[in-house]
Parts: sequence; C-alpha cells; structure tokens
Amino acid sequence: MFAVSPQSPQQQQVHQLIITLRKALAIQKQLEQSCERSNLAVEHRWSLNEINQKGVKS
Repeated sequence: MFAVSPQSPQQQQVHQLIITLRKALAIQKQLEQSCERSNLAVEHRWSLNEINQKGVKS
C-alpha cells in the first residue's frame, strides 16, 4: 500500500479490497469444508470461464 498516498481515496479502496478478499477467502474455506463433510469433490479453478467441447472459452 506504499504506492498510494496515505489517506487518499485510492488507499481506502485498496484497504476495502483487502478486507473483501479476506472475507471471500474465509467463505471459500467454509464452503470447501462443507463440501468435504458431504463427500463432494472440490475442484480449484483459476477462471470462472468454462471451456466448451471445441476448446473455446465461452
């Protein structure tokens, strides 16, 4: 966060983004644990874009 000035709007946005990402990670871990308890496989992906049968992103 040293790339933006303290107390700047951008610094506040970075701070809020960090908070949001931490919350998302906590929710993801809870969901993964719930899936494991239900014997559901967890598949990690780097993208939400699905590749169709022709190998083209949709």
